This record gives sequence, structure tokens and C-alpha cells, in this order.
Amino acid sequence: MLGAREDILKDLEIEEVFIKSLCDNYTFEEREKSLLNNIYKEKIKDFKEPPTVITDSIFEAEWDALSDDEILQIIEEKWKNFDIIQSFKMKLNKIDIYGETELHRAISSDATDLNHIKFLINECGYDEIIDKSDFAGITPLMKAVNIDRTDIVQYLLEKGAKSDATMRNTNTVY
Repeated sequence: MLGAREDILKDLEIEEVFIKSLCDNYTFEEREKSLLNNIYKEKIKDFKEPPTVITDSIFEAEWDALSDDEILQIIEEKWKNFDIIQSFKMKLNKIDIYGETELHRAISSDATDLNHIKFLINECGYDEIIDKSDFAGITPLMKAVNIDRTDIVQYLLEKGAKSDATMRNTNTVY
């Protein structure tokens, strides 16, 4: 009831029961309604709405601008991805026989687009291994350079990949 205190609500309930008993079990329904309305108005006359919280937070403003349906849709999409994210997180520190991580393999795959790399780094925690080299000393950035994936190179650099990493034979990324 508009955030009314519990003691006020309790008083209203007691007065409602009292009025109902006076009205001989609802025989004077109109009188009862009038009395209840008067009591209600008297009890809430000093009630004030809680102050509106104003914030400079971009996060809150972003979510406040969305409808409930839009928020639910975003949450549903995140939930659908949960299992996928968990499976990639389990592969985070696993390497193959060449010392390559899932990030190395994703970059070298012809079918991989930049969105998948962003997904691995932003959602699955692969930013932790962005500079991890395989057994030959090749990092994910070097792999992207070698296959001429400038979109991935640029993204990895934006995410903090070291551009001065060296391979085992001391070739540097350029």
C-alpha cells in the first residue's frame, strides 16, 4: 500500500474489523466504505513518496531506458549463452599437443569471425591468456598477423596484447 508503515496498516485492519462489526456484517456497505475511506485518508495524509534517486551512473541510466521486456530478453540471451560460456571457460587453460590454446585455434580457423574472438575475450575470460604463447613461442597476436587478419590484430591490440612479444627464434611481431 504505497510503502505505508506496518503499524499504520495494522491500525487500518483493526479499524476495518471494528467498523464491519458495527455495520452488522455488511448491512450498511456504503457507510462502511465511507468510514474506511475517511480512515484511510486520515492515516496517509502525512505519508510522502520516497525521494527519487538521481544518479550519474551510465549503467543505471542504460538499464532504466529499457523496457521490462527488453531487459528480460537480454537476460534470456545471457542465460542461453551461459552453458556455452562455461564450456569455453573450462577450456581456458587447456592446451593441445602444440601448446595452442582455444584462442590460438579460434584465430587460425577460417570459419572464425571477429565476433567469436570478442566473445572469447569479453565473455569467457580469454583476456587472461591473450599473450600466452604456444610451444613455438607464437602468441594469438602473432597468429593473427601471420594469417593477415587485421581486424583481429587491431582488436587484440585494443585489448592489451603485447606487440613486442618474441618467438623462440627472436622474431618480433610487427
